[in-house]
Amino acid sequence: MDKLLDPLDAKLSEMIEEAVVDAHTRPSLMWLADRAVGFPEEDDEPDDADYLPEFTERQRDLIAAGFLFSCDWTDDTLGMDVLELANRMREGKRLDIADTQTLNLLPRQFYPRIDLDWAERFSLAMEAVTIRFRGSWSPPRNVAEELATRIVVENVEFHLELWGIELSDHWVGNICEVLFEDLDHQELYSVAGGMSPAVAARLGAAPMGFDDLFTAFRDSEPVNY
Repeated sequence: MDKLLDPLDAKLSEMIEEAVVDAHTRPSLMWLADRAVGFPEEDDEPDDADYLPEFTERQRDLIAAGFLFSCDWTDDTLGMDVLELANRMREGKRLDIADTQTLNLLPRQFYPRIDLDWAERFSLAMEAVTIRFRGSWSPPRNVAEELATRIVVENVEFHLELWGIELSDHWVGNICEVLFEDLDHQELYSVAGGMSPAVAARLGAAPMGFDDLFTAFRDSEPVNY
């Protein structure tokens, strides 16, 4: 096992290596990982003399493995959040979203309106996203899927840090350029809590109010959840 993974225990190291092997069987995921580290595509013709990649193939593989771990982790923890919401509802109590494992990664201004029905619907949006990460990637179809995608990326960062892997932050910017058609959804995490409907309309951005999160961007890509 290479030193990059020290001081991980043997079992975790074995799991990571298995995830690397698994990732190499998923062409779409490896394509995303290549974009994350800035490797050229086959059709590109970079100047070999100038092309000095910041990342190694090993680091690229670990990012790909991180996406597989993150997809499993996010699906599981979001499922536990939904279950806890259901349990609290039966008890006539309210769950503080700040105390959850994955729902707490959503914009804070949405916390008061998140209930069981909404969380179950968001879990379907998350499932749609993680399925595409594992299979054939296509961009988010609504703001909810953009938020789900952002959460997956945050959890990749979490796992890489947990594994003791130090990488330049450039890979996050690189992958976001590929994953998102635009970064308007990041405004939801700003101090202002997002753009007003009037500003969004003027800029041609999709509506990002709580009631708009599941609205499909395009009629040609309907959302069935």
